[in-house]
Amino acid sequence: MKNWISLACILVLYSCQTVKIENATYNTNSSKVELGVIGHSKGMFFNKKFNSKAYPELTSKIKVNVSVVPFSKRSNKVYLSKTKNNQNLAKINYVDSIPVKPELVTISILDINGYCREINSPENTKINRLIKETKKAKVISSIAIVLKEDDLQKIKNADEFYLINKKDQKYSLGLFKQGKQTDVLEISTAPVLGYEEGRFCWSEIKPGKWEVIDLIAICESCKGNTVKKVSNKKKTKSLFRM
Repeated sequence: MKNWISLACILVLYSCQTVKIENATYNTNSSKVELGVIGHSKGMFFNKKFNSKAYPELTSKIKVNVSVVPFSKRSNKVYLSKTKNNQNLAKINYVDSIPVKPELVTISILDINGYCREINSPENTKINRLIKETKKAKVISSIAIVLKEDDLQKIKNADEFYLINKKDQKYSLGLFKQGKQTDVLEISTAPVLGYEEGRFCWSEIKPGKWEVIDLIAICESCKGNTVKKVSNKKKTKSLFRM
């Protein structure tokens, strides 16, 4: 099984539907995704799609990591292919020979413990059951998006960032400076250049009660006593011990 996962990761890494951004590999297919959304992947490698199924309710803001990254030749090529299919996307003036490049933004879930706590909360009971019973649910753990220049400047002026659930099934990016909120960006409508998927790890906190404990990359294994699938089998005592 581990060999199969390793092979799959290698194929994804070299797939034409991926782009490397800051040492991370992002899927660049036409799936419509948002950070923190839960769903299922369909297809393999060169024909992969992500179907969003659930938007967890976030009762607390979740800290995220935000980076402003210059476009590369590859990411520009990916974005150009997306603009051909969507004329509403803003044009990017990329010239490889010019040192100052247009910029994109990556946003990744940083407070994994906080996000898992939300999944286990009473507000997300149905979503928790969906993850548990389907066993193949994934989460969008990171996105690379293209923002307007004034929004880029707002991000550069902030020093902390949080994923905020302002409206039903809509996530926003809260910008903070020295502990005070300075702005809120509606990132759900921003063009998505690429995304990363994560999967859940479970732990049996007491007999028969399982909770989501960790969120890991697709190519990683669950650590410690955590597992990727919930087991409903009851432990039986050995007759020899009895």
